[in-house]
Amino acid sequence: MQNLSFLRQKRNKNTIILCTGIFIGFFFSSLLYFLLGLLETEEPKQTRNWSRHLENEFIPLNVPLDEELQQNIYYLAHSYDLEFTLIMGLIQQESGFDETIISNTKDWGLMQINEINHEWLAETLQIKNFLNPYQNIQAGMYILADLFKKYKNPHAVLMAYNLGETGAKRLWEQNIYSTKYSKAILKNQKTFQAYLKKTKTTKDH
Repeated sequence: MQNLSFLRQKRNKNTIILCTGIFIGFFFSSLLYFLLGLLETEEPKQTRNWSRHLENEFIPLNVPLDEELQQNIYYLAHSYDLEFTLIMGLIQQESGFDETIISNTKDWGLMQINEINHEWLAETLQIKNFLNPYQNIQAGMYILADLFKKYKNPHAVLMAYNLGETGAKRLWEQNIYSTKYSKAILKNQKTFQAYLKKTKTTKDH
């Protein structure tokens, strides 16, 4: 009888411990679920506000490129932390906004992506057609964003984009830190910035 009483007490104690463990587990699971729910509801709100802000700020440039494509460039530039006007200035210099052009040196499309880069860009970005303007600008911006991480200075970045990093370094070793190419693009950018400023001022009034 004494052993039986001891076993009952032990069983009751184990039952209490088990119930307590289940309650604590349920409590913390509910708390975690609640916190995750808050995160999930807040994130889309921030994304929508960011998207709406960009949409309100977008102004198309007066260039031979349709507005939908320009807006895509605008959004993509922001996602890569690049300036819309710089990308448009580069496109003007590289292709004159002709999305079908293939140069004698095997550079393709709006941002003139050289064939030497096609294979790795296709694998990295799942690009199928470098003459597709949307895929072409994605490839070009991907390269530019990577160069900006390395060199920061716009002239250095544009020289590396145009000449390749090896070609640009040869010029830097000769104390040449800008070229007609880089100067032309930055001049294009200033022209576009002035246009947007003027257009925005007119729009606000």
